[in-house]
Amino acid sequence: RALAAATMDGALADPDSSGPGDPAAWAHDYELDPLELALDDECFTTFFNALLALPVFPQRLRYSFTMKGFVDESAFDDIAIGRIRTAPPPVRYPDPDRGSEPVFRWIAENRYCLFRGTEFHLLFVLCQELHDGNPALATLDVHPSRARAMLASFNAMNTFEQFLRGSPGHTCLRFWLDAARCLIDVTDHFPRRMRDLAERYFRPGIPNPLPMDVASVCLATDDAAQYVSLSPSCLAQAQALALQKLQTYWVPRFLLHRASEEPPPAPAPA
Repeated sequence: RALAAATMDGALADPDSSGPGDPAAWAHDYELDPLELALDDECFTTFFNALLALPVFPQRLRYSFTMKGFVDESAFDDIAIGRIRTAPPPVRYPDPDRGSEPVFRWIAENRYCLFRGTEFHLLFVLCQELHDGNPALATLDVHPSRARAMLASFNAMNTFEQFLRGSPGHTCLRFWLDAARCLIDVTDHFPRRMRDLAERYFRPGIPNPLPMDVASVCLATDDAAQYVSLSPSCLAQAQALALQKLQTYWVPRFLLHRASEEPPPAPAPA
C-alpha cells in the first residue's frame, strides 16, 4: 500500500474531534519542579548547567552541586590577564529558604524560566524515563549504580546519542524528543507541528525510518491507501512505543558496550 505523505497531499488527519485537547493533560509529564527542588537532583543540574553555558548568555553561571551554590565563571579571565586560575567564589544561598535569596530568584526568573521545552529539558525527561521502571536493566551484568552513572547526565546522554547514530534507535530517540516538543504545548499550532513531524518521520523513502510497529500507530487506511493520522493521543502512543524500544533494546546495548570499554577491576591484594 502506498503511504501518502501528509505534507505532500494534505492527507494529515485533523486532531481529535474535540479539538487539540486539554493542553494541561498532555503537558503534565513535562512539568518542572520549583528550582529549589530541582537542584537537589544532581542529574538535573548537569542539564541545567548546559543551558547556563550557552554563549547567548553574557554571564557564565554554573551550579555547583557539591558547594550547593551558583558560581559566576565570567567573574574572572585568567587567560586575558595572566592570573593563576582559581575557582571564583560561589554565590551561595542558605538552606532551607533558598528561594528568598536575590541571586537565586534572579536565576529562577531569568534562566530557569527558559529551560522548559528546550532540548536540555526534554533530554533530561528522557534520561529519567530510560532508567525509571526499566526492567531490562535488572538483567544486565552491570551494577545498577554503575549503569545509572553511564547515562544519568547531560554528557552521558550525548554519548548515548552518538552511539545510536545511523541506527533505528537514533530515529526512536529523535522521534521521542520531537513528539515531546509537540505534546508539551498542544495549542492551535498543533496541526502545523504535526505536518512537520509527518514530513520528518513518515515521508516515503526516508533513511532509518521509524520501526513499523511504532509508525503503524499513526497510520490509517482509506480506499486502499495509507495516510498519516496524527492526534495528541496517537502521537503519545507512538512516543511510548519508541521509548519502549530504547528501554528494552538500545539502552542495554549501550550499557554493555560502555562496560566492555572499561578496564577490569584491579585484583584484590593477597
